[in-house]
Amino acid sequence: ILAQAVAVTLLEEQSFPFFNRPGINPTRHLTTMGMKYCAAYLMAVMGGNESPSTADIQKILESVEAEFDSEIADKLVSELSGKAVHEIIKEGKEKLQGFGGGGGGAVAGAAAGGGAGGAAAA
Repeated sequence: ILAQAVAVTLLEEQSFPFFNRPGINPTRHLTTMGMKYCAAYLMAVMGGNESPSTADIQKILESVEAEFDSEIADKLVSELSGKAVHEIIKEGKEKLQGFGGGGGGAVAGAAAGGGAGGAAAA
């Protein structure tokens, strides 16, 4: 989810014009290609590197024998340069809330509210 939050933020900012070309489905390309770059970047950050480089991303991806495109990694690194990852994740998570994802929360809320009303009446 962290990589998805970063990817959504970057896509909405149109930071990756590569994905906004005619005939390119940005969602499909982010999930099949771009997400691994975000994930590798975040792995480097979680490992203590506050500002990962293209070489850091390459090392992580090649360690699992994944294909590597320096153009995509360079763009990601340049877009995230000087930005706090936790802030990017926060922005992305807020944007992802609009997508929904279930409905169990409303049922649980109603059940909790019903139980509380009964206790108040007793």
